[in-house]
Amino acid sequence: MRAGFRRGAALVALVVVVAALALVVVTTLPSRGSGQPGHGPDVRTQRPERAGPSPQALRAFADRIAAGWMGRRSESGLFVDPITGGGRHGFGQVMLGQALMQAGRRRGDDAMLRAGVIAVTRSLRRSLHAGGAENPLGLLGTVSAYRWARANIRHRAVFRRAEPVWRHLLEQWSGGDVGPKAQRCFHDPTCWDNYKAIEAAGVLALAQTRLHGATAASTLSQPVARTDAVEVLERRFAQASGRAASYRTAGAKDAAGAGLGVNSDQPTYPLAYQAMTAMALASALELPKHRPGRGAVRAFARVMQTQAAIAAPDGDVAWLGRAQGQSWALAATVYAARVCTRRFARSRPALAGTCATLAGRAFGRLRARHGIGRDGLNIVPRFRTSPVDARGLDRYARMMTFNGLTAAFLDWAADVPEPARPVRPVALPLDRDGAFRDPDHARLAIARSRDLWFAVHEVGPIGVFDPRYGFGLIAAKVRRDGRWRDLLTAPPITPVGSVPADTAGPLLELGAATATPWGRSTTVSRSGRTVVVRGGFQWPDGSWAREGAMFTYRALGDGVSLTVRARGGDTLTFQDWAPAGRRRLHERGRALVLPGAVARLSIRPRAVACDGRYGSAYDRVVQSCRRTVTLPASGVVRWSIRAR
Repeated sequence: MRAGFRRGAALVALVVVVAALALVVVTTLPSRGSGQPGHGPDVRTQRPERAGPSPQALRAFADRIAAGWMGRRSESGLFVDPITGGGRHGFGQVMLGQALMQAGRRRGDDAMLRAGVIAVTRSLRRSLHAGGAENPLGLLGTVSAYRWARANIRHRAVFRRAEPVWRHLLEQWSGGDVGPKAQRCFHDPTCWDNYKAIEAAGVLALAQTRLHGATAASTLSQPVARTDAVEVLERRFAQASGRAASYRTAGAKDAAGAGLGVNSDQPTYPLAYQAMTAMALASALELPKHRPGRGAVRAFARVMQTQAAIAAPDGDVAWLGRAQGQSWALAATVYAARVCTRRFARSRPALAGTCATLAGRAFGRLRARHGIGRDGLNIVPRFRTSPVDARGLDRYARMMTFNGLTAAFLDWAADVPEPARPVRPVALPLDRDGAFRDPDHARLAIARSRDLWFAVHEVGPIGVFDPRYGFGLIAAKVRRDGRWRDLLTAPPITPVGSVPADTAGPLLELGAATATPWGRSTTVSRSGRTVVVRGGFQWPDGSWAREGAMFTYRALGDGVSLTVRARGGDTLTFQDWAPAGRRRLHERGRALVLPGAVARLSIRPRAVACDGRYGSAYDRVVQSCRRTVTLPASGVVRWSIRAR
């Protein structure tokens, strides 16, 4: 017996030693896909996350968002927005109401659940009183709330009393209504915007409610409405995405991801609304009785590949254009990525793993850069440290509305079933050196070089006056001490005509007139270190004031440089954005010292002006600093920005 005991003890000891040695080997091996430093994800800071955020974490954050609005209700039961002081009806009320219902049920809090039901009901009643017209998000949100309530609180008295109002709005729904600026594209069959995808998804969801149309004009009374919705998501969505974009990692002979394209609102393609269209298609794919065709599934795979390629390494997905830095774009990305992870876990495990990582990055940024404050979820990063007001926000932005959107998308994401098989997270396309280029839609080039990520916009704003669509270096991030931080001050929203141009430049000064830079084509080096835009300068009417100019952007390790080649003797003006009171000029104006960077010119400027008080999603007060130079005989000038 003793001999057997000794043999057993020896065997146990051997197993322990082997396990310990195996642990040492595993922990010292390089992560899969990583190479030498700078040529793959940094395992300290960019190791692919677990298979996305857990449903529990998503629900907990959504519940915290919802709970903060219990004390922000008017006598009518609607939520009061801290920016406007009002409580208008709309999809924000409905989505925030559903978030409260779900939070109340999970927490066993009847008061919270009842407040959510009342908010949805009062909002829908006001919509009916106003004629029933509602934003397409209102349809998607109302169907979601109705289906959840029928499945979870169907026998509660508070819902039984409210249900007739909810049913009536859905049964008489006859089409979406959008704002004045969006109407032209929304009603034009040749134009594409996010509302078309949202309405199509909403119509398919409505068709599964088993309700019946109240009138002949109701959507539920028209079989063609469902056919049209399927057509939008099966064919129009794919056509709107384009196929000219691609990404490539350093050292690869061919593009690793080809046939991609940004799917957003034409003609400006704001990136936040790429997340919104992805969310809409994802919601249609998740409908229990909808069997999507191959066209929709392929389009969804492409839009998620694109979303992963344009995402900054810190999870930022809304760095170009309208809705800059807004919370709902991150939550929409989380939801779409969760659907992607589940749907492609078996058929395309690499894409599923990429989507899992994307969901983790977006959710991580939402918690770290936004967070929840005194007035609710901070819908833009600057609300963490400055007053909640309308400065730097789009005219339609509201705390209440975007709290509702964000919470709803997170709840939807949490409800996506886990994949049948485990998903191994995969690094994002630009977690290693490489580049992404979209030459025909957003007209963007994104480059990654070691600890630097930057994006160049080939054109300026189209049809709008908005520096958030400016030409040239539009976003840049540098990694220091294992953390990514913004190198540029984010462009603000500025009134038309309040600054010389809605671009960082350089601007070509010809007498009393000013021409803005514009690109015809963009190339990116295989290493991802150089982006070259060839074009010239245009007058406000779009005609060319000067052609043949070249703008070369190069990675500097801790920053980016721009070399401009024009004509000797030309006068150019460079415009930098700077937080008010947090910038200094040195070297006779050559160096502009910002909080975390220095923007330097190779030529001493002949004129310098820093003025204006504008707002952005990141800074409450931003100034325009314009420095004017005269080009030497060589026609070459260099501008650079480097981390301090």
